[in-house]
Amino acid sequence: HLAAARLPVAVDQGHGALRAWLDWRGGQVHALTADVALRGIALRFSGSAEPLLLERVQGRVQGSRQDATLYFAAENLGFSTAGIDWPASQMTLALREAPAAAGGVAFVGGELSADRLDLALLARLGAQLPLGSAINTLLTQLAPSGQVRSLFARWDGTLDAPTRYSAKGSVSAMSIAALPAAQAGAIGRPGWRNASFDFEAGESGGKAQLKIDKGALVLPGIFEQPEVGF
Repeated sequence: HLAAARLPVAVDQGHGALRAWLDWRGGQVHALTADVALRGIALRFSGSAEPLLLERVQGRVQGSRQDATLYFAAENLGFSTAGIDWPASQMTLALREAPAAAGGVAFVGGELSADRLDLALLARLGAQLPLGSAINTLLTQLAPSGQVRSLFARWDGTLDAPTRYSAKGSVSAMSIAALPAAQAGAIGRPGWRNASFDFEAGESGGKAQLKIDKGALVLPGIFEQPEVGF
């Protein structure tokens, strides 16, 4: 039941309007649907030291539990925080639980789908979300921008270090920062500006169809002028 689900997020504060529907089974809450229009929200995620402070959040949220899996969904959910305006979006998330040390639980896999993600906004929010240190470091290094649409991802293990994973989606107007090699004369990590592509990826490899229109490839260590315009 939801009361015993050890949800990965807690609401510390907030005010506004909320309308909720509860699904009761056997005297316990099995599922919750809520239409929210709230301000001054403080969300605290499991594993995050600082809360995520939201100036505004509006839309529909749903949560339920089936056996050892928690299910969440957001419909037309948008929010504002620290100069970031996240547009109304759709998302579903499933998290699988397993027993952990000291009688607790750990999330050992899951699935995520989203109609769109703004990469620049996600990178700015990353430190306040439970993405894991490896993903946060990567977001900082890549400084990404662009839109991911029709995203579907599945993973086994922790999100920070999955043992197996797969993901697919479409990316538009994406830019990532190149990184010169630490050793002089060596080839660095490539970057690009204004790229669009469809992708499928997993732990054993992947594929993508890349198109750059009025952008550039940045290839440090290959050419004297690393930027190649298209």
